[in-house]
Amino acid sequence: MIYSTQKKLRPNPFETYRDPITGRWVVVKKENSQVPNQKMLDYLVM
Repeated sequence: MIYSTQKKLRPNPFETYRDPITGRWVVVKKENSQVPNQKMLDYLVM
């Protein structure tokens, strides 16, 4: 059976960006939700 609920969903705490150079997806927390710069991307890809 399908039940409905009145419970609200929690907001997603993450943002995703696609690195145009490598094509990889980068996930960052929203509290630091700046678009990742190249230095950040280089660190995350390692």
